[in-house]
Amino acid sequence: GIDKLFSFVKNVVDIKDLAVVHATTPDEAQILTEHIASIFPKERIRLARVGPALGVHGGPGAIAVAFRQ
Repeated sequence: GIDKLFSFVKNVVDIKDLAVVHATTPDEAQILTEHIASIFPKERIRLARVGPALGVHGGPGAIAVAFRQ
């Protein structure tokens, strides 16, 4: 999943803001953040845990990237 998300982000142009969000996988989210930091300024990447209202839909282990162009 991490490689697929990273490949997706690599192909998006003109990202202004970016967040890596996870349900219960902070280690994997940190790895994805480090990968993305190779192509996007690390200080502009937010890392967050989703709350239960969203987490219930993704389930345990869910990880996602949100961005604004």
